[in-house]
Amino acid sequence: MSSTNTDKSKGSSSERGNRPPIFTGTRSEYKNLLSKIEFYLRLHPDKYDTDEKKILFVITYLDKEALLWAEGWLAQRKKHKTTNEPILGSGSFLEFKTSFKETYEPLNLVQESMDKLYKLRQGGSPAEEYITHFRMLARQARLSISPSAPADDSSDKQLRELFQ
Repeated sequence: MSSTNTDKSKGSSSERGNRPPIFTGTRSEYKNLLSKIEFYLRLHPDKYDTDEKKILFVITYLDKEALLWAEGWLAQRKKHKTTNEPILGSGSFLEFKTSFKETYEPLNLVQESMDKLYKLRQGGSPAEEYITHFRMLARQARLSISPSAPADDSSDKQLRELFQ
């Protein structure tokens, strides 16, 4: 006898995707965490269908400094809460992510990425690996990667000069 998708007890316990890693506040890991959270939440839209559920889900993956930050963020929301609002008061997931980004995004990510681009060399690595790394750093440096960029586009010129 084959199993069907109508069996709710089996379907509801299955997990899709990898859960995000625990985040302790290390700035260099911020972007990775946020990407994994976004993917995970998109895979489970029915389970995390409110801003409050999304925020509380993220907080369960915070520890140490990051958890202290979240506790402070929650305390601020509760302070401004009205009686009819959920536990987080007026705090939206977008507001949470914005505050999280302001706190943990590396302050000099653009400059650090530009510095890494200037130093990047293919060396003995495969071309595909070098190109992938180059594109990632270019995006972090907020340089446009567009095959249709005009020849006088300064960002495109700069990328061509950096690509070695």
